[in-house]
Amino acid sequence: MQLDKTAKRTYYARWKSGEVDLVSIHHGKSEPQAAIEIKWSDLALSDSREISGPLEFCESRELKKLWVTTKTARKKKQIGNVEVSFNPTSVCCLHWGQSIVDILTRNDDWSFPD
Repeated sequence: MQLDKTAKRTYYARWKSGEVDLVSIHHGKSEPQAAIEIKWSDLALSDSREISGPLEFCESRELKKLWVTTKTARKKKQIGNVEVSFNPTSVCCLHWGQSIVDILTRNDDWSFPD
């Protein structure tokens, strides 16, 4: 990600009641465009309390999608107004690595996985 111009717009968000591991900010704005929560287990898929902070962040900023990395699970789930896309960390790393290669060869913008 460090090779990508979008990495300069990627932050960690923390507040009194929660945190989000990666937040991408719109280019030229101060508004978030995407949120990713990194988990090293599959527990968040069955227990939404594991991602309560990221869900709160998405709801309060009207983000319609949250990406959550998992150990092995892959599923999409609607929680409140937020579609949560669960994907194994390894798959996300592969996708982002491929995206970086595409960015470097086509000068495209980085995107989050579907």
